[in-house]
Amino acid sequence: MNMGLIILATKSVGHKEAMLAFLSSQGFKNVMAAESAEDVKKLLAGFDCSVCLIDMPIADEIGEDLALFVVNNYSCGVVAVVAAKQEEAFVQALEPSGIFVISKPINEKLFEKALRFCVASKQRYMNLEKDKKKLEVKIEELKIIDRAKLTLIEKLKMSEEQAHKHIEKQAMNLRISRRAVAESILKTYET
Repeated sequence: MNMGLIILATKSVGHKEAMLAFLSSQGFKNVMAAESAEDVKKLLAGFDCSVCLIDMPIADEIGEDLALFVVNNYSCGVVAVVAAKQEEAFVQALEPSGIFVISKPINEKLFEKALRFCVASKQRYMNLEKDKKKLEVKIEELKIIDRAKLTLIEKLKMSEEQAHKHIEKQAMNLRISRRAVAESILKTYET
């Protein structure tokens, strides 16, 4: 599985080094680090990431606002690492938005599973986006074909069935798509 890019936000050099070592040991090789919310936002604007990992607090804020910003504006998963004493408050604030909350000290197995789940979710999201785009193209094609049928009905007094068969036959005879036939009809009659 392609692990994708992980953006790691942490103000602690020690946490950064430990997390980079852990991520590398688990096969997450493509990691970019940032210290502040501003830096994370710049990275997100320039790169497509699978996971935004926020070691709270970060340099310019607690990290809660950044986590919510990321989950509401980008398709990557978000994992918030928080102090154990703050875990319950962050769980209540962040988990309803789909943000994983993990407390320190980090349980490595749980941490790895959260990261892998985010990567898998990103892949599923990308597949759904691809399917959505295909459906949007198909819907647009059907709209054009329906407009062409309506044009044939209005201009040439064909029935809907005749208009449908006419477009199908032209597409077969000319070895072009029904959309191309429909566009030609629209160009002829709508100008």
